[in-house]
Amino acid sequence: MSVVPKAFPPEFRRDVVAVARKGEAPIAQIAKDFGISESCLHRWLKLADIDDGVRPGTTSSESAELRELRKRNRLLEQETRSCAGRRHSSRSCAGRRHSSPRRSPQNDVPAGRCPADNLASGASGTYGTVLSVQLDELPDWVPAWCRDHLGGEPAGVLFQSHQVSMVFGLRLAGGRDVVVKARADDGRAASCVAAQARLAERGFACARPLTPVVGVGALAVHAEEFRPGGEVLRGDSLDIARRCAEVFARLMAELSGVTVAPPLPTPPWVRWDHTDSGVWPTIDFLDSRDQGAVSEHIVQTAERARGRLLAAGLPCVLGHADFEAQNLRWRGRRVWAVHDWDSLAWQPEAALVGAASGSFASAGPPMLAPIDSSEAFLLAYQDIRGRLFSAVELEIAWAASLWMAAYNAREMALCGGTPAGGDALRAQAAERLHRANA
Repeated sequence: MSVVPKAFPPEFRRDVVAVARKGEAPIAQIAKDFGISESCLHRWLKLADIDDGVRPGTTSSESAELRELRKRNRLLEQETRSCAGRRHSSRSCAGRRHSSPRRSPQNDVPAGRCPADNLASGASGTYGTVLSVQLDELPDWVPAWCRDHLGGEPAGVLFQSHQVSMVFGLRLAGGRDVVVKARADDGRAASCVAAQARLAERGFACARPLTPVVGVGALAVHAEEFRPGGEVLRGDSLDIARRCAEVFARLMAELSGVTVAPPLPTPPWVRWDHTDSGVWPTIDFLDSRDQGAVSEHIVQTAERARGRLLAAGLPCVLGHADFEAQNLRWRGRRVWAVHDWDSLAWQPEAALVGAASGSFASAGPPMLAPIDSSEAFLLAYQDIRGRLFSAVELEIAWAASLWMAAYNAREMALCGGTPAGGDALRAQAAERLHRANA
């Protein structure tokens, strides 16, 4: 397990800068003698020149104040955005993986400055909006981790987002672009990344992991290739439903040949098999809010759907549990990338397909697809996999679509988000419950 490197004390930095300014030895030699990288020493010299008024820029004291202000602002933004229901910006309030980018001044690193027109539009969304941020604002452990596991320290920052995971788009010394992801180590990450790696090896459309999961203190960290480009496919038509079902069928077929430890605990939006009291899995941030904001029809629908799901007794498989438009990128009629692999789950196949059939059209706030589009998704999936679901499996698929929609509607109600998903649930619940035999 890696150890988080400690930040160098100010007095150490001052001593190193003083030696370097004497000019009695090459920068590379001084850096080696003091056990730091050459790029680190260059950065310290630049910051020292700014602090001493030799060159323009933001001083260390001003940077510290700005970082504190940005930290406070980021926390406020995460709270506000998550409670406004902007899923594509943040769902951290419910333990969900969505982006909440932090705007920062542009880098002044010539080798790492990446012009906006060199970054494809698909780089926003799953990773967070592509923005340049200051290199010296990265967590202390990032440069050493990149050097040890990727062969080079960051020379520039493409973007940075904070969500359930911390995600850093980095340009390494030498010009390679990578994405480094870090999240609290709950035991799921290793299985998710291993499964993603297997699918990438087989040519499936996903970013290829560059490292296994590495423990850094209480974090689970890994790197993957930066895979920008592609467009979000928007809409819930029958044609779009079938196209998405084809991708999901290929994904599930590939995962069926992957053997990893089940990625438990299951993400909360498909954790109907929890052992907590009540209908919902325990999520403190949501549970502490006024439950009176949640309409009774949402709770009743979830209870009936959950009851049907728990009674099924179907075997569990590995599958993608957040198959939504915002997590896919397309180039024409071909899928370019499927993202959000830390949302793999261990549930019955029919349930995972059913959840995807209801959520595939969500390109922002969570939506429930029309019933005929969900039906087209289910039919296309079975046709491509070459196996018809049993009557019980079809019922479980419809029940899972309801559970996930009810979970989302509850979250939106508690966080003051859009009521559109809840309205669709109210309109469709009776028919979906009938098809679920619930």
